[in-house]
This record gives sequence, C-alpha cells and structure tokens, in this order.
Amino acid sequence: MLIQIDKYTVLRLKNGDKEAFSQIFQHFSKKVYYFSMGYLKATNEAQDIVQEVFIKLWEKRAMLEEEKSISGFIFTLTYRCIMDFFRKKKASQFFFEQVLRDNLHASRATEEEIFFNELNSMYQKAIEQLPPKRKEVYLLSRHEGLTYQEIATRLNISIKTVENQISEALRFLRNYLQHPR
Repeated sequence: MLIQIDKYTVLRLKNGDKEAFSQIFQHFSKKVYYFSMGYLKATNEAQDIVQEVFIKLWEKRAMLEEEKSISGFIFTLTYRCIMDFFRKKKASQFFFEQVLRDNLHASRATEEEIFFNELNSMYQKAIEQLPPKRKEVYLLSRHEGLTYQEIATRLNISIKTVENQISEALRFLRNYLQHPR
C-alpha cells in the first residue's frame, strides 16, 4: 500500500507526531536505501545512511516547511550523509596510510614496527593484484594525492569511472587485508 505524504503529514511530523514520522519513513526509506546504494554499492553502508537520514530528519523536523517538498529535503539530507561518509572514509584512509609511513621510518625495531612492516607488505601485495587501470587510478589518488577531476583529466576518463575504480579498489583492499591470500 503506497502512502501519500501530504502537507498535513509534514505538519504533523514538524510538531513531533511519531505516527507521521513512521508514515514518512515507510514512504521514503526504500527510496533512500536504493539512492544510497547507487553511490555506496554496499548494503550495510546504505542501511547506515538510511538510519542516519531519518535520525537527522527527526532532529531537523522543526525546519520543515509544509509548502515545500519533503522529498527534496530528505534527498538533500541523504546526499549530505553520503558525502560525509566519503569524507570520513577518505580521512580514515589517509590516517591509516600516514600511520604506516610514520611507523616504517622509525629507527627502533619493535613489535609495532614489525606489525606495520607486515601490514605494509600485505598492502603492497594487495595493490599489485589490482587490475592495471584500477591500480593506476588508485595510486594517483592515494599516493600522488590527485583529485578525482585531475585523475579523470589525466587519464581521459569520466569522474564517475574514477569514483567506481576507487570504490572497487578500496573494497578489494579491505577484503584482501581482512582475508590475506
């Protein structure tokens, strides 16, 4: 049963009506999920985005305007949550690589250095197993620090292709590091 979301439902949500929130969740949650999957390509991460979007919707409900589209508001929240996810992911990847570099240059041979050497070795082996084009895109991004636009221009490919290649490379590296061959 498709539920129509009208101005009255939005007004009820704005005033804290949990039943209105539930109706809006039922109407939009699958759309938010599939929209998120289009960017993230990962079920768990898309489900996390759905939760985050509807938590933010509840927190920001006072900002809703009954005359404006709640659909636009929800998908703006969704897009922002997805972009925040990518920013956090990139920051954690940068931190991971920085820790590896810093620890590899330490002068003492400690258990920590041995651990990081092994991890770096696994990381390098994983990178070597990437398909050539994906490897090139990943190295330009993560090792040379180029933006997606700069990579797309240099390799004469679309930004979406760069995004897809980076996403697939990260997925492969994550799986490889969790389950080394």
